[in-house]
Amino acid sequence: VAIGIGVVFFLIVPTVKKSAMEEAKKIEIEYSENMSKQTQQLSSIEKENNDLKSEIGRLEKQLEEYEVNEVDGEIYETLFAGIQIYLEEMAKPNANEIDYVAIADGISQVDPEQLEIEEAKQIYEQIKSASFEKASGLLYTEGHREYSARRYDETLELLTKSYQYDPTNVSAIYFIGRSYHQMGDLEDATTYYEIVIEEFPDTSRAREARSRLNEIG
Repeated sequence: VAIGIGVVFFLIVPTVKKSAMEEAKKIEIEYSENMSKQTQQLSSIEKENNDLKSEIGRLEKQLEEYEVNEVDGEIYETLFAGIQIYLEEMAKPNANEIDYVAIADGISQVDPEQLEIEEAKQIYEQIKSASFEKASGLLYTEGHREYSARRYDETLELLTKSYQYDPTNVSAIYFIGRSYHQMGDLEDATTYYEIVIEEFPDTSRAREARSRLNEIG
């Protein structure tokens, strides 16, 4: 028993202690790296917010000087509603909680062609640039989950919006085609397969689309 205790104390315990210390050090390093990344991300978001607030101030001043008719008033009210959603989401302390789909949905209600004030166009483009591609990625992930569950109507709703927010999201386009294919709508399936092939000819999705078209005949 004494020998066994000695072996545990002198051989096993130091090994376990060393392993625990190494694991703790590893966790500490990962935590520091994550905090550093989050700090940088929050710093970048804070700068974007400050820049946007400056743009909003200039826009409000321009609107005071601009003769706004009823149509103009509606479009700028819609823009300000989209801006409010953006500011609320970007103010969240955890960047992972930002709802980019909500931001994109809000700003997509604005027709940029109706924005006659330059500051308004700049704000619209800034928010669009910050949200549309990320929203598309989130919608694709959710849509693909619905596709895997064979809920094709829900898939199409999500992926169509994903495609709307990012026309270069080739996977979203491909799975729109696959959803129509699975539903027996070969005409629409063909349309989207052909978009993939024509606009993204050198991708793996294009190769898959060609294979699916061969199945349709």
